[in-house]
Amino acid sequence: MKVVSSPILYTGHPVAQVRFLDPRLFPSTGTGSGPVEDCSQHSVPEACSPRLVARLMLVLFWCITITRYLLAGLAALFSSIVISFLTIQLFIPADENPVIGGLFWLFALLAEGALLVPLSLAITAELVERRVQARQFSWSNALGRFLVAIPMAIGPVYAVFMVTRMEDRRPAHWFQMGVLVNCISALFAYLALRIRKQPMQPLS
Repeated sequence: MKVVSSPILYTGHPVAQVRFLDPRLFPSTGTGSGPVEDCSQHSVPEACSPRLVARLMLVLFWCITITRYLLAGLAALFSSIVISFLTIQLFIPADENPVIGGLFWLFALLAEGALLVPLSLAITAELVERRVQARQFSWSNALGRFLVAIPMAIGPVYAVFMVTRMEDRRPAHWFQMGVLVNCISALFAYLALRIRKQPMQPLS
């Protein structure tokens, strides 16, 4: 039986060492195009094992990828906090009103975080997809991901502004608007961080 490599798992990653049988190559029972044999009839389901392994490896791949996204986002957020404090030290005098200094720090943190976090996530996504597709890193693709990822910050920024404002100054439907805006941010996050697999090669 012919064995092919998984188009989902990329070369160089530990999960890429798993090879499985292409589902199109599974034999059918009897003659003609009969149904595939039920795997539950075997003590060791030979036909189902490759599919099960492939699904487990796919889950493992996405768990690792999401962990990388979280680490990259947290690192960018920490960098934004540090840079915003440095910005305060450069542009705000030491004897300035603490309230004004705090507001300026908040605006600096939101502005810098809205750029650094999408940038770090875009670069991480491009690094992962580069290994999946076994190609070189593309700065143009990373820039495109970054531009698409910028609207991701709309939802969190809107939530921060609404929570920090006085309750009597919030709009009437601010919560519903926050849910809608965060859904839009999630859509842009999906478009920016999705990983496209390598096209399957035709069987010869």
